Amino acid sequence: DRIWKTLLLNQFHDILPGSAIAWVHRQARAEYARDIAWLNEIALEAGRAITAVEPDDATITDAVIAPYSRQACEAWVVRPASSRAEAGTASMARVAVTHDGDTIVLDNGQLHVRIEADGTVSSVLDQRANRELVPAGTRLGRYEMLKDEPFHWDAWDIQRDAFLTANALSEASITSVDETANGGAVVHAVTRAKGVEIRTGIALRPGSVTLDFTADVDWHAVEQFLKVDMPVTVQAVNAQYECQYGLVERPINKNTRSDDAKFESCTHRFVRIADADYAAAVVNASTYGSDVSPIHADTAHGTGRGTMVRLSLLSAPLYPDPRTDQGEHSFAWSLVA
Repeated sequence: DRIWKTLLLNQFHDILPGSAIAWVHRQARAEYARDIAWLNEIALEAGRAITAVEPDDATITDAVIAPYSRQACEAWVVRPASSRAEAGTASMARVAVTHDGDTIVLDNGQLHVRIEADGTVSSVLDQRANRELVPAGTRLGRYEMLKDEPFHWDAWDIQRDAFLTANALSEASITSVDETANGGAVVHAVTRAKGVEIRTGIALRPGSVTLDFTADVDWHAVEQFLKVDMPVTVQAVNAQYECQYGLVERPINKNTRSDDAKFESCTHRFVRIADADYAAAVVNASTYGSDVSPIHADTAHGTGRGTMVRLSLLSAPLYPDPRTDQGEHSFAWSLVA
């Protein structure tokens, strides 16, 4: 009962989004760590009541009778092997890694990905549908910094005008290309700006239709708002955002004042853009806001049509805590074809 009460208390609306002062977050982290330790002890104690055998290093194949509700059934106590492999990957071909000048090309037979020297993705070709997912003139994984100086409620509000101040972070480069244990490949890049260093990983797994991104951010900006671009060639009337117990649709084109007021949307685990023939989604494990807007064709600048999805990663308000979110952060998100 005490653990539940602590959990619910720490879901207060300034603790979950990070807009409380640092002292509150320190206390919440300590209480979470204490409660997790208690829960682990409770789970271990409960598990002892149903443990038939303490297995050794060998797999146990003898049958034992496990009584339950005055009935009996046959069961086997099996110890997992000490080494594991992802299901289905053993027979899949490894991700091919090639170089085209300064461009790194990844190919797993499903997706054909081109990563430029600055660590942004210029092309993702879905080979199943023979469809390019990145609009011409745009890049996946490009970071943008916005000036974040709202009129009121520094840690809570985002002003519409902040979107007019977006600047792409251009000091970026690839640092390494590595093979993963499952036969995949990951490209590492670093991006720097004043008070900010971002270490990005872009990974493709064998047989996967998902391009995975991770970012470790050393954040010491002031009154700035960090976003990451995830544009797609899919055009639609509405975007679908996951919310509590379902999803909500909001218009991509802002044709009314009401639509324009929805310039930033809550985003739990995904944003999905779908037309009559194709759908793509940006999914995430650690960021809960985004903005979506149409990309209009611009022949003068070589830009193609599509939809811009930008995930919101970090802000740096001065009130109520002048050191809000300063330090290390980790994020993970993916493009799903």
